Amino acid sequence: MSKWFKTFLEWVGHFEAIQFLIHTEFFRILLLPFIVTGATASFGWIEKMPLMWILMAGALAFMATMQGMLRSSEYRERKSPRNKLSYEGTFFSAELDEIDVPHHLIGNRRQRRNQRQQGQEIPRLSSNQVMAGVNRHVLKGQLSVAIKNNATFPISWYLESADTEINGIRADRKDYPTPPIILQPGNSVRALDAPVDLDDMECQHLTGKMNFKIRYGLPGKEHFELNFEANVLIPMERFGFVPIVQTEWLS
Repeated sequence: MSKWFKTFLEWVGHFEAIQFLIHTEFFRILLLPFIVTGATASFGWIEKMPLMWILMAGALAFMATMQGMLRSSEYRERKSPRNKLSYEGTFFSAELDEIDVPHHLIGNRRQRRNQRQQGQEIPRLSSNQVMAGVNRHVLKGQLSVAIKNNATFPISWYLESADTEINGIRADRKDYPTPPIILQPGNSVRALDAPVDLDDMECQHLTGKMNFKIRYGLPGKEHFELNFEANVLIPMERFGFVPIVQTEWLS
C-alpha cells in the first residue's frame, strides 16, 4: 500500500474522530464557554495582568457565557410549541336507549299514588342519563382523548387521522384531516373519532382500540406530532355508567 494512501486513511480517521467529538453533547455545550474563557485569559496575559485577575476574569467569562446559553435555551424552549400539548385522559361517551323509569323506583307508594292522581307523566331517562338499577342498551359509543395547552400562547392543532373500534366494531370513517382549531393557553379539548354504531347492545364491559394522530404548532405551522395508540378497557355498568377508561399504551 502506497504511503500517500496510508496518509489519506489517517486523515480520514482524524476527520471522523473530530466529527464525532463535535456532535457530542459535552463538546457542543462547553466549546463556546471554553473559547470565551481562553480568549479572556489570553488577552489578560498579553496585557500583563496579574495571574489572580486573569483567573478571576476567566471564571467570570465562563460563568457569564454558560448563563447566557442557559437563558437563551430556556427562552427558545418557552417560545416553542414543541411538547406544550399534554395528554389529560381517555374518555368514552355513550348514547343509551331512552327508557321510562320503572314504576317501583319512583318514590314510595304514596308519592306514586299522588302522581297518578295528578296525571303526571312517568319520568323518562334520556340518552345521556343513567339510574342505578335500570339496565340499559347502548346505541353508539365514541372514544376520545383530552389534550391541554400548557404554553403561554395559543396553539393550533388538528386531527390528522383517527382509527377507533369498540368490541371489534370500527367507527365509520370521517374526512381527515380536520380543520385546524386554536387552543388557548391553559384550556383543554377532546380529540374524538366518529361514533361506533353498537346496534342496541346491552350495557356491559367493553374493550376497544384507538389510534389518534394529532398535528400541532403555531397557526399555519403545525409541524409537531402527537400519537395516541392504545388498547382500552371500558368497565361499563349494566345501567350505563362508565367510572373510568383504562388505557394500555402501544406507542
